Amino acid sequence: ILDGGDTFRDVIANGLRLNAGNGIGSLGAGANALDLAVSVLSARAGVGGVNVSDIDSYSIGSVAVTVRRVSASATVSNTTDLAQAGLQTSANGVVVLQSAGDLTLGYNIVTNGSGSIRIAAGGTLDIGATVSSGTGSISLLAGSNSVFGASAQVRTGGAGTIDVQAAGGSATFAMGSLVEAGNGNVRVFAGQNIELSSISTAGAVSLV
Repeated sequence: ILDGGDTFRDVIANGLRLNAGNGIGSLGAGANALDLAVSVLSARAGVGGVNVSDIDSYSIGSVAVTVRRVSASATVSNTTDLAQAGLQTSANGVVVLQSAGDLTLGYNIVTNGSGSIRIAAGGTLDIGATVSSGTGSISLLAGSNSVFGASAQVRTGGAGTIDVQAAGGSATFAMGSLVEAGNGNVRVFAGQNIELSSISTAGAVSLV
């Protein structure tokens, strides 16, 4: 599922359910995100990963879609794409999510193997679910506050690193939240305060 040009938003909708065998948007040299204006997003992709950008605030959630299919005899029946929650890649697919406003993670974001994750919000980044990679690095970047709810789990293994930024505000980790790396380093930067719950790694940690 690719971006065909930047004259228009690729999708304008309340909910958007994306499911691709290869990739959503493109990554690497000549990377080109799908340009969206949606409120709720769910996605599945393979080795091509996910690259999406929204002009406003949105959340990672659950989306189902039903349409009325018209037959050759003019009868109609429901065709449904069942509820799909969160965002997931297979085959080391990478995830890049961008929002010009706030970004809320209400459902899990999971990449397979070495697939890395970059989630960037111009406003507040609110994490209430799991963000995990097998061994890929994870960057969680907010223009204002980074808020980690009690159920937030940020995990990677091996040498994968975790990078949290609250450039114009505070990084707040509610009690019960967890940031965990294998032997990779963890860095948390905040323009204001850092309030901790639990950070665990066999590597090094920097709090700035």
